[in-house]
Amino acid sequence: MAGSTVVRAKLCTACKTCELQCAIAHSRTKNLYEAISESPLPEARIGLKKGKRTIIPVVCSHCERPPCVAACPEKALYKDGEAAPTLLDASKCTGCGVCIEACPVGALQIDREGKIVLKCDQCVERMEAGLLPACVSGCPTGALEWHTGRIQYSIDAKLCKACGLCIKVCPVEAITGAKKTPHVINTEKCIKCGNCFTECPFDAIDVVDV
Repeated sequence: MAGSTVVRAKLCTACKTCELQCAIAHSRTKNLYEAISESPLPEARIGLKKGKRTIIPVVCSHCERPPCVAACPEKALYKDGEAAPTLLDASKCTGCGVCIEACPVGALQIDREGKIVLKCDQCVERMEAGLLPACVSGCPTGALEWHTGRIQYSIDAKLCKACGLCIKVCPVEAITGAKKTPHVINTEKCIKCGNCFTECPFDAIDVVDV
């Protein structure tokens, strides 16, 4: 069940339930009471950061053309098709951190031991069992929203104030527009990272299923 997690930052209360549920999902026991006694302790693949307007859950966007995959010198990151999740082969990862620098949303991190990269795998085991990713199903406010299949971001010309923030946060220059002119997203260049969606101060950008 391929799909995408969309972050609706305004709904986030920074409760960190997503982090807890992610860590449990990636533990050996899959049980909170037992996971806290595991060694090493399980680690979350999602976190929170302070955006320009609000707290933003940072989860891998599984970009359609992920910069992290292109940057990895060991080919430890891979993606089997634009709609598939971006995955990490831990046996190939050397922890060089090149992918961390390449990630447009800051979703990659080095593990607690400083050896390899930690990355959201879209809870592939849960998905195969017909369940949603742990962060999505665990979020109490709906700030993490699951969309089955492919998505596309679009700009509402009536709401866009041409402030230029979306242009600044787009890592692939997929958004264009002059001052006082509604901006436009080039869907051919857009990698679906979601930066523009989470940062637009006028809610002029929305996500649609395609």
